[in-house]
Amino acid sequence: MRKKVAVFFLSKSDFDEYACKFVILKLNTLQDQDYFEFEFPEVAPNMSQQFLETNYWEKPTLFGAFSKLIENLKLNSSTKADFFVGITKVMISEDDLFWTVSGNQAVITTKEWQKKFSPPSVFEYLIQSLAGVLVKMCCEIQVNKPINEHSPTRGCILDYANDKKDAKVDISLGYICDDCKAHIESSLGKQFAESVEQMCSRDCLGEVATIGSLAYDLKKFFRVDVEKDTGFNKTLWEKAKGGVPQFTREFFIVAASIILTIIVTHFFPV
Repeated sequence: MRKKVAVFFLSKSDFDEYACKFVILKLNTLQDQDYFEFEFPEVAPNMSQQFLETNYWEKPTLFGAFSKLIENLKLNSSTKADFFVGITKVMISEDDLFWTVSGNQAVITTKEWQKKFSPPSVFEYLIQSLAGVLVKMCCEIQVNKPINEHSPTRGCILDYANDKKDAKVDISLGYICDDCKAHIESSLGKQFAESVEQMCSRDCLGEVATIGSLAYDLKKFFRVDVEKDTGFNKTLWEKAKGGVPQFTREFFIVAASIILTIIVTHFFPV
């Protein structure tokens, strides 16, 4: 039986939550990912309201509130998961963490990913963050052999990333270093290691041009092209650019330049 991972949106997302759900639930179908089964429990609005109204969390307070939400959920539904992961867009602690773990709970934030680090897309970032928190949680909970992030930057999902831009490198590579891989295999087994490697791999998303790949289906069903888009909600200008053919865009740009030149020449003659 696969380990169940319940995933929640803890604040109003600035990306398409249904596209995100599709990406994460697609992980259930990967050929070599047979260790985890992801799910999205229904959460009543009043249960998550406290997260929606908060822009900054210290770790103890954050997990206190998250634990309360989970307990309320257990009382009001039949959901029984092994691990719980919250996705938010707020700042986590004064260290401004990408993600943090406590027991069988983890919180990942997308704060500033679009502005400072994308590409890779927010969905690629979330997949690798999920892999990282699951490694941390499972090592601590299931076998009591903690695995820690390492300060040497190796392009590994468990790089400490003191320079936060190193995370952009890590996610672009989709790599697990030899030390971490050996620790994961010895502690949790080959099946676990293969599942996490599959999630991290650049092959997980696949190519937009490859029919049936996650990237292809994401574009087909949700109009998100990970080769061009960050995955975040588009501005009106970005939508206009995406919906207008290249030749038409170039025509309007040239036409606008000519009109502007005429106006300037007419009203401000040399």
